[in-house]
Order: sequence, then structure tokens, then C-alpha cells
Amino acid sequence: MDFGLGLTPIDDCDREWLDGNTIALPAACCASGAIPDEFLPPLTKKNQRRTNTCAGHADSTGREYLNWITTGTTEVYSALAAYLFAKQRYDGSSRDNGTSISSLFQAGQADGLCREETCPFQGVVDRSALTAAAIAEAKQHTHGTYVRLRGYDQVWQFLTAQLGFVIVGTKWFDGQTVQSLGDRRETLAAMRGGLLGYHARAIVGWYAGGDRRDLRIWNSHGDGGRRLAAEVVDDWSDDPMCEIIGCSEQTELAPRQPADPRNTECLI
Repeated sequence: MDFGLGLTPIDDCDREWLDGNTIALPAACCASGAIPDEFLPPLTKKNQRRTNTCAGHADSTGREYLNWITTGTTEVYSALAAYLFAKQRYDGSSRDNGTSISSLFQAGQADGLCREETCPFQGVVDRSALTAAAIAEAKQHTHGTYVRLRGYDQVWQFLTAQLGFVIVGTKWFDGQTVQSLGDRRETLAAMRGGLLGYHARAIVGWYAGGDRRDLRIWNSHGDGGRRLAAEVVDDWSDDPMCEIIGCSEQTELAPRQPADPRNTECLI
């Protein structure tokens, strides 16, 4: 393959940790004002290349989106640091053999995440890049609450309440790889062909049009955002090998409006 994946299959250890460390979406957490027809903050396209760092890339993209919600500015966070923190909690090894979704979330709460410039990803997994300065800075940016989501409607509710971003851990098929070269809308028709592995990505916004608007899912193979059909999210919710987790820096969830944007440049 000319690209990496890196999420380990969801197992009982993941489920046990998620059962004890996530909450259900509170019914009262709904949009606090008018919902924009479209919400697509500028985000950085990233390419994990042939590394197994998809989980770190998903978290770093999600935090960039969260920063936009809370400050209206762009800030790029370190995919490498997110991956290395998760690896420490997964198996502590120096091998680039991927990580579990529960290890990613454990690290997000305990270790936090630093900026890209503090721990840059240069196409390889370099443990020496995680310096003391990067570790100290990361502590300033920790996750507060994880919400286990089921179905498109809950994901829509979480996003439009501007609570944070959503990470999905799912199967990755041949059809999705082919689709990334052409059609930019992910539907059930793409879930075909051979199973290549498991992949983590971030859901970060939505597109205009229709009663059940397409969400924006951000990939880490250099292609950035693509449309995600509601039917796919509902299908994932019925699959025990998939997880959909809302991530917020808030410890007590409260709906909000996004900050006024002060930087509208789309980063490449």
C-alpha cells in the first residue's frame, strides 16, 4: 500500500475502557442558536505516508478544528506527539505498529497535545522529537470529556452544539481507497472490496444541502476533507468493530457558538 493506516482492531480492552470513561450524549446539549447551513473551518491537509499514525493524525486534526471553534484562529497540532503519547499507553514499544483507540483517548486526557512546531512530523516516526518541551506544552491542551455517540443524529447534535470534534475508528476497504482518487463523497457503496485494516479519522464540520446534511470527514492520506453520507454513520453505529467518540475540552458539557473567525486562509 502507498499509504498507512494504523488503528488496531477494536477489542474487549477498548470497549471496557470506553464503557468506564465515556458518557452518553446529554439530551440538553443541543445547538444554542441558529445552525449554519454549512460549517467548514479551514484545516491543514496532512499525509501520514506509510506510517501507522492515523490515530495521531485524527486527533491533531480534531484539535485544530476545536481551536477554531474556541478562538476563531488556526493552530496546527502535532500528529506525531498524539501518536507517541498513545503508543506509550498502548505497548510502550519503539516500533511503528499502530495503536488502539482507547490508548489514544487515555493519552488525550492524561498527556494532552502540543503544537506541530514543537513536535513536527516529517514522514517518519521519530521518538526523539517528543522532547521535554513538547511534553510540558501538551499538558496545557488535554481532553475533558468523551461522549460515546450512536447514529448520525447524535453526531449531528454533538457537532452543531459546538461541543468539539468526533473521532471514528472504522474498517478501511479497497473501495474507500479507490474513492479517494475520484468521488469525494463517502457512501455505503464505497464499503466494498477487501478489508485493508482499521483507520481513525476526524469528523470536523458539515456541508450544506438536504435534511440530513453530509458531514465532513478528514482523512490523513493527503486528501483532506470529503463528504460523509448519513447512511454511513448509521451503518458504523451498528458495527461492533467501529467506535464513534465525541471529544471536548469541556469537563461539563455546554452548548456554545463558535468564536468569530480571524483567519480564513485554508491551509494546505
